[in-house]
Amino acid sequence: MDKTAITQRALRIGAFLVLLGAFLAVNAVHTRASRTTPEPAAPTVPQGPRLSNAFLSIDDLVNQFLIAVEANDDHAIEALRVTEAEYRDIILPGSVEPGQPAQRYRDQESEYFWGVLNGKSLYSRAVMMHAYGGKKFQLQKFDFRKGVRNWAGYKAYEKLELTLKAEDGQVIQLPTGSIAEIGGQFKFVSFIPAG
Repeated sequence: MDKTAITQRALRIGAFLVLLGAFLAVNAVHTRASRTTPEPAAPTVPQGPRLSNAFLSIDDLVNQFLIAVEANDDHAIEALRVTEAEYRDIILPGSVEPGQPAQRYRDQESEYFWGVLNGKSLYSRAVMMHAYGGKKFQLQKFDFRKGVRNWAGYKAYEKLELTLKAEDGQVIQLPTGSIAEIGGQFKFVSFIPAG
């Protein structure tokens, strides 16, 4: 076998191992999540404000979102979303029923879940900004298509949809993503509009 064939084979094996590792991480999380009895030594989710640069109301968060859309400012939009540390340390472990202990994840697992969420969110944000960035809208109303849900570590406002009036009078529905409330503070978890 020549060097090129060996290198290609090694790359194929490496790619397979990466995919296998991701599958095993997801499988381990699903297996753990399906247990009916929580591990007794798991820590409880602490209460209180723990988000950086968050807003004190959903109205303020939505208004800042619309300002960033009008400015066509990707960095300002991204600043409205939880950080990797906030997602991995607060959202992910706290996504259990109220009263239940926090879910534990190995670093590889939480890193994988953040990567999936972050990738989808960045893509959805780019599509949204391509369609609406730089345009001015007047907020008519907003609602949460999947409702509001209490988790042990936070309150989830799922699938925010904005009803907006454009400068030309056209009314549009803009699905944006989901919001978390932690200790009376609000931030987007993602900009994934569906699912």
